[in-house]
Amino acid sequence: MSPTSIRLAAVAVATVPALLTTAVPAQAGDSYLSRTTGFVGVTDWVQYFDFDNPTFGNVHVGSLQAFETSPGVADVFAYIVDFECPPGVYPDPDQHGSPNGCVYTGARQMEGQAVTFTSSRKGDTATLSGTLRASTPGDPHNPDGGGTNLGSVPVETTWTAVGDPVRSSSTYRFRGGGTVYSETHRTVAREATMSGRLGPMLFEQAYQASGSLERFTSTSRSRSR
Repeated sequence: MSPTSIRLAAVAVATVPALLTTAVPAQAGDSYLSRTTGFVGVTDWVQYFDFDNPTFGNVHVGSLQAFETSPGVADVFAYIVDFECPPGVYPDPDQHGSPNGCVYTGARQMEGQAVTFTSSRKGDTATLSGTLRASTPGDPHNPDGGGTNLGSVPVETTWTAVGDPVRSSSTYRFRGGGTVYSETHRTVAREATMSGRLGPMLFEQAYQASGSLERFTSTSRSRSR
């Protein structure tokens, strides 16, 4: 996963309510169990598009995540890094600039709440349709954000799963003050092809575009002696 994807995931987990959360405290108050389930569509891309505004450059490295918050809708987060590159040259997606002559020109972020997000019963296709609010990232130390509003951006994007599901699981445990805590995250993911558009960008014309559809379950437990 790229640094952009990791940054988006951290923001999304902190701010987006998942589709279903259950919590079961023990009667004696010495243990706690919480389980959250959800569905998410993820995509990363590298795209050539020469904007009239030179601030946005001509090559764009982006990542988007759509977290289903209730059936048929999602909260969406996207982050795009812009470069000015020589003809036919593309940057390393994990760097602000590269030896091949690309120059970092800035970044943009996009978000939307309750955006239409429909998926098949098997979760092997999903479509995101609506508009996102675009802005510059601003100053992270400014409590008001400080970003500049760039307007609304239309999105009409479809994920189509390919290949077999891949299951993964990770667990984190720690102890403090006589209480043992654990967090387990399980994911069933399928790679997906991308089609449709985000603003002026067509996924079918991207230099690189990849996606995934993921169902996840996060379980938190604590137990005191």
